[in-house]
Amino acid sequence: LDREWHFLFINPQGAKILGRSPEQLLGISADDAFPKWKHTQLRSAASEALATQTTRHFEERFSALGGHWLEYHCYPSDEGLTLYFRDITGKKVAEQHLKDRERQFVGLANAIPQLAYTENADGRPQYFNRGWYIYTGLSESLSLDGHAWKRVLHPDDEAATSDRWKRSIQTGVPYQAEFRLRRHDGEFRWFLARAVPDIDATGGVVQWFGTCTDIHEVKQIEENLRITEIALREADRRKDVFIATLSHELRNPLAPIRTSARLLDMPNVNADDLARSRSIISRQVSHMAALL
Repeated sequence: LDREWHFLFINPQGAKILGRSPEQLLGISADDAFPKWKHTQLRSAASEALATQTTRHFEERFSALGGHWLEYHCYPSDEGLTLYFRDITGKKVAEQHLKDRERQFVGLANAIPQLAYTENADGRPQYFNRGWYIYTGLSESLSLDGHAWKRVLHPDDEAATSDRWKRSIQTGVPYQAEFRLRRHDGEFRWFLARAVPDIDATGGVVQWFGTCTDIHEVKQIEENLRITEIALREADRRKDVFIATLSHELRNPLAPIRTSARLLDMPNVNADDLARSRSIISRQVSHMAALL
């Protein structure tokens, strides 16, 4: 284009994108050929490029061209302006599709009760859902600076958790662990963490998708059951000890009772032996009654 915006040259592909033939454009002012272009970012950038003699690069969507997206490079010179442009509608559609998918993913991640996150192939955090921020109270900057887990992990769980996560990063094996996370009010609660790798076509890990599920109540139930089991085992042991002791104590009086009873059945027993035997039997029976 010259400085009055007349077409000096246009190649066939450029004319095709603009929907005209080269003959329809050569010598014609862009203002006349495309009246709406006066109000576009292209016209503003072209004017600025000419005025400042600096290159401009940008992208713009043209409703006059069926809503197609065009990428522009404006190269100014003393004679006018050279424009290089190409149709990037396919790229923009793909980018919008990706944004839609990301929005859907974020919406889903924020809807679930778990703490959800993604990390890159090396294990550095990329994203945390809303549940994470509500639970931990951490800001986005503190969550994504690479030290978020250390800030909320219970000190007693940090070493084992870190070692297991490193093995998953090195091998690509899905990750699973139970650990305690500090809540925004300082309370630690138990969570079950799971993470699976996103594998590309070559078999390499692109990123990790993970969740943390609150299992604090379950862990408390398990602990109560463990304590109850220990108490039952101890009670059972004490019962066995008690029965063994009682059995032994009950056997002790039987021998003198049996001996005294035999003595009573013997003929010609004098009065003193009878009295002593009756006394032994009475005393040992009283002892057994006390034991029972």
